[in-house]
Amino acid sequence: MTKQEFLADLKKELKKMDVIDIDDILEYYDEYIEEQKELGKKEKDIIKKFDMNEIMKEAKIHMQINTASEKPTLSNGIKALIAFLGVLSFPMLIVAGAVLFAIIITVLALIFSFIVTIGAIIFGSGVGIVAFIVAVVTGQITISSFLFVTGVSLVVLGLFLFLMKWAISISRDSISWLADTLQSKLYKRRGGRSNE
Repeated sequence: MTKQEFLADLKKELKKMDVIDIDDILEYYDEYIEEQKELGKKEKDIIKKFDMNEIMKEAKIHMQINTASEKPTLSNGIKALIAFLGVLSFPMLIVAGAVLFAIIITVLALIFSFIVTIGAIIFGSGVGIVAFIVAVVTGQITISSFLFVTGVSLVVLGLFLFLMKWAISISRDSISWLADTLQSKLYKRRGGRSNE
């Protein structure tokens, strides 16, 4: 198989996967083949070493990592991690993936607990405000006590909303970090060559 035939087959396979950066990938393999030829290797021998399935797996990783970098959501981060671990299959990375998965689940649990807590605070504040209004109307509590309790409730609600925003920000930053780390590991795996 010649270089042109290989690149044509590669292009066809990449189009099947809806890869966005096809030209970058083709350019990478074109340059790689030329560099190897300059080192005295034969074109056919170089091309024989390529495994189309492995190339497609790497392209899938790049697609997942790019998606996670562009849209850092939990699902995109997990997809990038799974794709990365699936191709590399290093036992250490599997352990690291399990730890990272546990961290992600913990962050999700914290976010869920914040949401439940905020819901409870809002509900409790609503019930408390109604109770205080009834107490003020019936003369059991003064208006100043009512305003104090309402103010404290609003401050606590604001604090929980701030903490919720903080937890979401940390989650988003963690997913971006994960995508960047996976991309740099893949970059190193390809011998310092990037197809960006």
